[in-house]
Amino acid sequence: TKQQHLTILGDCNQHQILSRFCCCCCTGEFSLGSTIVGTYGYMAPEQFTGMATTASDLYALGATLLFLVSGLGPGQFPQQRMRLAWRDRVTVSKQLGELLDGLLEPVAEDRLTPQEAIDVATGRAAKRRKTAATAAARQAAAASQGQVVRLPDGSLFRPPQMPT
Repeated sequence: TKQQHLTILGDCNQHQILSRFCCCCCTGEFSLGSTIVGTYGYMAPEQFTGMATTASDLYALGATLLFLVSGLGPGQFPQQRMRLAWRDRVTVSKQLGELLDGLLEPVAEDRLTPQEAIDVATGRAAKRRKTAATAAARQAAAASQGQVVRLPDGSLFRPPQMPT
């Protein structure tokens, strides 16, 4: 393994998560040919069409994590709409389940980014959602009382005056 192919993904409960995934996109080399290299179950769906990206490596990480928690290769799980149906066979924490779902998303554009994966693994994503939900609830309460509310896009919302 070349050192440039080793990546520290994050720190989860004081343990570094080390990834040794590297596809052609990491080295800057890429070609569209008829040869597809990879292990079934660990390959992201887009790799079957010859398109390998960083998101493909994240899918492989999710597949590897699934194997580590289940003892089953990803190819041993049934699929529903191209998604691995693992939840009825494996019990994990809510946080790890969210991470696995995000990494194993079959559509590359909808898959977690590296930063999002780190945020989910470290619990920062849940804290952000809770903060956003609290802010939304406060804004809704203010709007229900006729107060002007600043929306997430920065615009102001003034509730219509109700006849008395």
